[in-house]
Amino acid sequence: MRKTVIKGIFGGKLLLMLSSQWKLVIYVFILIFLYITMHYDVSDSALTMLDNDQLLKELKTDYTTRMAELQKFSTEQYTEQMLRNNHSDLHASITPPTVVSR
Repeated sequence: MRKTVIKGIFGGKLLLMLSSQWKLVIYVFILIFLYITMHYDVSDSALTMLDNDQLLKELKTDYTTRMAELQKFSTEQYTEQMLRNNHSDLHASITPPTVVSR
């Protein structure tokens, strides 16, 4: 029932029932208003999707950076713990590495 009413309105059957000119003008105005409203809703949705995509890319980059830092930290801790467990004389270097040339 609802589909047939909607088909009747947008299909033009309502125009046959409208006998006076002002009813036709109001009908066309309402259709134009609905079209513009739906267009702006779609535009807003598209802008929201673009903003969300950009935010998602930033969050993925941040996540990847943090995971790399945590893995590096975890590997360093594991290495230091293994050196302590094996009673090694090695310790963390204070001076930066240098290139030895011949």
